[in-house]
Amino acid sequence: MSKKELLYNTENIEKIERYFQVKFPDSYKEIIAKNEKMYPESIDYELDIPGYGIINFNFQRLLEEEFINFTRAFSDRIFDTKRIIPFASNSNGDVLLFDYIENTYDPAVLYMEHEEALCIEDITSSQLKVKSLEEWIEGNFIFVSTSFEKLNAMIYI
Repeated sequence: MSKKELLYNTENIEKIERYFQVKFPDSYKEIIAKNEKMYPESIDYELDIPGYGIINFNFQRLLEEEFINFTRAFSDRIFDTKRIIPFASNSNGDVLLFDYIENTYDPAVLYMEHEEALCIEDITSSQLKVKSLEEWIEGNFIFVSTSFEKLNAMIYI
């Protein structure tokens, strides 16, 4: 990767971080840099998700508009789209997400099976009498790891 390409990627990452007002983990940025070197080929990663088994996924490229649009595609299933950020997906449409709600510097990692995830607009008023909208939407996520660093150790290529 040339110095110009590396600068371009760094600028894109910084733009995305500013948009979401977060800092991505360094180990995540390192994987993305490796993936960018392979583009247009994609690298299949495997991860054993508790209760779901081994899934394959690919990291979303860190191109500002592409990344933000990818995130917006899930805005009907995520309550706080600036602090729960999808960053990888598989061919089924399931995603891995950063969870910045508890820790703005070292996010937890979540998994969302898109077919099982509730859409915000589908939650009825009678359901809202039982639980809040946020509680219903929290049910869309399966906890995977306390940090990307720990997740990285669980990934197989």
